[in-house]
Formats: sequence, C-alpha cells, structure tokens
Amino acid sequence: MKKILLFISLLTVFGFVYSQGIEFEQGNWADVLHKAKQTQKPIFVDVYTSWCRPCKVMSSQVFPLEEVGNLYNSTFVCYKIDAEKGEGIQIAKDYEVNSYPTYLFLNPNGVLVMRTGGGMSPKEFIELVISAKEELSVPKTIVDWETEYEQNKTDPAFLRSYMEKRTQLGKSNAELFDEYLALFPVEQRVSIEIIYIYLQEKENIKIHSLAYNNLQDNRAKFSKLGVISDYHRSLAVRNSMNEAISNKDAQLLGAVIEENEKIPRLLRTTQKEKIYMNYYQSVNDLEKYIAYATAYCENWLMKKDIKPFLKEAYSDDLNSIARDFFEKVDDKTALKNALRWSGRSLEISPNNHYFLDTYANLLYKLGKKNKANAIQKKVNKLLKEEIDSEYLP
Repeated sequence: MKKILLFISLLTVFGFVYSQGIEFEQGNWADVLHKAKQTQKPIFVDVYTSWCRPCKVMSSQVFPLEEVGNLYNSTFVCYKIDAEKGEGIQIAKDYEVNSYPTYLFLNPNGVLVMRTGGGMSPKEFIELVISAKEELSVPKTIVDWETEYEQNKTDPAFLRSYMEKRTQLGKSNAELFDEYLALFPVEQRVSIEIIYIYLQEKENIKIHSLAYNNLQDNRAKFSKLGVISDYHRSLAVRNSMNEAISNKDAQLLGAVIEENEKIPRLLRTTQKEKIYMNYYQSVNDLEKYIAYATAYCENWLMKKDIKPFLKEAYSDDLNSIARDFFEKVDDKTALKNALRWSGRSLEISPNNHYFLDTYANLLYKLGKKNKANAIQKKVNKLLKEEIDSEYLP
C-alpha cells in the first residue's frame, strides 16, 4: 500500500513539475489560429522533427521549466508540430522552415513576425520573448512589405530595408540581391554594404545569378577590401550542387562541375568526384555511384600526405562510404576496396567504435567471420566504457 501511495505521489509531483512548463495546444492548426484571434494573443510555434537532438534537449530540459512556462504561457498561444508529419509538412513549407528546431513567432492572424531556432539555454530562450514583443509592436508586417515591394522595387533604400526585414524572418534574399545589384553600374557593385549582404546571403546565392557573376567581375575590388571572392563563389557552387542533387537536375549538375573547376583548388568546397558521387547516390544509379565513390576515395581520401586539419573529415568520409558499400553493394572487389577505406579510417581514428563497427560488418560480409567477431568484441567494450563514463558518477 505504501508503495502504491508513493507511486501516486511521484506521479503527482512529476505532473505538477511538467505543468509548470510551456502548455502546448493539443488541437489542430485551425484551432490554434482561432484561439489566437479570439484571445488576441500572438502565437509561438516549435517546429521540430523526431530525429533532431537539439529538439529533444529543448523539449526535455527547457520547455518544462517553470520560469519558461510562466512567460510563454502568459504571452503566447503555444503550439508544437513535427515538420515531417500531418499538418506539420504544410506549416513548414508555408513558413519556409528548413532547419530544426525552428521557433516561429506569429501575430494573432498567423503572420510571421520573427523566426529563430537551434538549441538554447533557458536564459537565451527567455530573452527571445523580448525580441518577439519588439517585432510584434511594429505595425508594419511582412505582408505590408510585400505589398509595397511592387511599387518600390527600383528604390535601393526600400530594397535594403525589405531585405533586412526578410533576413529577420529567416527568408532568402538571393533574388532581391540580384535586383538590388542591378540598380547600380558594374563598377559600383562593390561596397561595404554589398559585402555585408554577401555575408548574410552566403547560404542562398547560387551560380547563374548576378551576385555570383559580380564576384568574378569585380574580383580585384573585392580583394582590396579584404574579401576573397573565389571563396564566396565556392559557397554558391556548393549551394547549387545541393539544389542539383535535391532536384535530380543533371543539367544543373553539369554547370556546377564546370564552375567548380574554375575555382582555385584550395578554395573549392569539395572535389568533382564527390559531387558526382553524391548525385548518383541521390538518383539511385548504383553503378555510377560505385565508380565515383571509388575515384573519390582513391584519388583523395586515401592519400597519406593529407593536411592534419583534413584528417578527421577524411576519416569520416571514408567510414561513411565504406558503410554505404556494406549496406548496398555485393560486388566482392568493391567490398574489398571498402574494407581498405574502412581500415584507413581506423588508422586515423583507431578507437572510434563507429568505424570499428563498419570494419567488422565488412569483414563479415566478405566471409571473414572470426575476425569480424573479434573486432565486434572490441566495439562492445568501447561502447560499454563510453556509456559507463557518461552515466556513472
């Protein structure tokens, strides 16, 4: 009986502690919007995914805190949604969410006024409310800016202010940046202000854009201001590469390869073989994927004289490709190559249990079961030591 009472008592305590945190609405999105309009309270939305570690940390360590709950519950209608399920897919699309966790702050009509994201300390998360309140107090919403844009898009001052507003909301300004640059003669497309925009938009600029061409056209002027234009071009190549892979666009991929070869080797974000490898992996062309993965490993990753600062990245790539071969490839020659790559990753990081597990699995698939079992025992030992060191006092 005492045990039952103790159990009930603990449930009560834990329930009470949890109730002190953020109280998220349980209905659908229409219910949230309806409540916000009725109460005239702004909306806070936590957009997460099931696999996102920072999302889990925020949900378990920050959202349940009493001081966080008191502030957010009194200020907002609070809601959380999985970006990969149900209504969350459309909400993530509508509000242009592309990283997790993302925190959306909306006015009572559902118009975005501020967006941020990532893992935060309780203090940082609480301070977001101050910024959100400031943005909510501004009467001019993004919808108003979009309406004014058609009338004022040839006004450089308006465009800059509009771009700043969009940046605050986490929106891309790549197209607007091209429009902004087009308002100036070629020789005036280099300034501290323009460099600042390049820094803001480095994740969005792509090849086949005026912003990209401007980096080459004014290379010397950028250099005088301490800006390496080829570095920013390499980022644009990377962005376009990701787009080509995501959209399975072979024509864009060809242009990406061509532009990548024009950039000095030390400033390229990746090698040609890796670009092809990633592309053919995405379109499930196993034969070409194997060919380019092999070329990438042999021509780059297996080099013995690699720079010290590249060793960790190269060992990660070697293990990742070797693991992928274990999972997808049956050809014995390809698997033997993968075993060599896995072995090289272990030369760089000998006690990495993920790498050792890959090596053991490849040995097993190649029929070397006794050796695979011996390696697996080492993996289990390393895992146990890691768990003990993390969880035991």
